[in-house]
Amino acid sequence: MGSEDRSPAEAALAGIEEEIADGKVNLYHSVCGEPYITFADTGSSCRVYGRQIKAVLTDRVWNQRHVLLKKYEVERIVTALAGMAMRSPAFGVDDPELLELMEAEPVLAVVVEFADAKIKPRQKWAGTMAKLWKELGDFSKERGLTSAGGKRFPGGAHVLSRKLAALKAVLEQMGITVTTKRSNGCQVTVKVDQDDSKSRSSSQPSADNPNGHKHLPRMDDSEAIFETLRLRKANNSTPRSPK
Repeated sequence: MGSEDRSPAEAALAGIEEEIADGKVNLYHSVCGEPYITFADTGSSCRVYGRQIKAVLTDRVWNQRHVLLKKYEVERIVTALAGMAMRSPAFGVDDPELLELMEAEPVLAVVVEFADAKIKPRQKWAGTMAKLWKELGDFSKERGLTSAGGKRFPGGAHVLSRKLAALKAVLEQMGITVTTKRSNGCQVTVKVDQDDSKSRSSSQPSADNPNGHKHLPRMDDSEAIFETLRLRKANNSTPRSPK
């Protein structure tokens, strides 16, 4: 089928696929399985099944192709984009141990997705813990990450501070450094350390480990999760969310 034989929806989708190949558009799904699309030229991000996506796609196609899509054509594009987003890894987190912990701990999921969406590699976010709690709280609501594994996003900055301290080593293995200074109103810095933040894994070489893997450190509130994962890995079984 030649380009002149394509329907408006097919032509628009082909254009978006070209933008994806050029890095101008990025599709992914969140830890909770929500498909998202981001646009590099505008810096905007929205849920593929959210309220904004139809207006965003209609405006984008009109501006680029001077074609006004019909409602059913936009819905066809949305369905196709959702399928492509779900086939991509969730922020490149392909290590089962990390994924399982992210699914059980909303703070970890929110910080990882916030860093990926809002902080460029080798750059940082800085402010007070209260400001970070507000921004992460708003972001968690936007991304549907306010609860996970029976837990909820912290109800205050002081609780978030304790959580970030407990998750510090895990975040560092994912290329995210959180630094807190209490000398001036609890200042906090969130920095993305590595350029390959899309490919995060907890399986790193370790001279002390004969299997060549450096396991995630245990935390006070995650003993059962890690013990379950250890046993499943030892039995070469596929990890599932612990009950």
